[in-house]
Amino acid sequence: MKRIAILIFLLNILLFASSYNEFLLKIQAKIYPKIILLDKKIDEALKDEKVRIGIVYDDGDFFTALFIKELIIKMYNNRLNGYYFEIVPIKMLNILNKSQNIYSYLYILKSNPDNLKMLSFYVQKNRIVTFTYDKNDLKYGFLFSINLEKRPVIYLNKKALRRDFKFAPSLFQIVRLIDDV
Repeated sequence: MKRIAILIFLLNILLFASSYNEFLLKIQAKIYPKIILLDKKIDEALKDEKVRIGIVYDDGDFFTALFIKELIIKMYNNRLNGYYFEIVPIKMLNILNKSQNIYSYLYILKSNPDNLKMLSFYVQKNRIVTFTYDKNDLKYGFLFSINLEKRPVIYLNKKALRRDFKFAPSLFQIVRLIDDV
């Protein structure tokens, strides 16, 4: 039984390694919480007096979501400049079935276009600040993404920004605004 469990665990690690860029995940886990601090409405976004970050994953990406959660906890020790935070991996279909918004911010891993479109309606309705793993997913109306070029580049979807989000002016000095992906 132990051998089967170890084999399944190793297989998941191998699948994880081939579908996600580990360096990009580490960069995103480091930068996304800092962007949260630039949200002028962070106090309004608190849930139970915490910054609640949902990591939205599809089938097969649970270990990736856990990896990101552990990275953020290790870097920030559950605190962002005086704000306590909680990171919750949540399956894509579960978040779409939620009747109320219990997340302050969402980090969205890879998914199929239909799920991303449905999630886009959910985040627009609830005005949730979103971060994506893949820059191309910004076309669904999500807000931020980081891409590796010569250096990490933070992208901000200009169209999604129009939805009543307020950020510190210093954010606009470090992001690249884009209209179309």
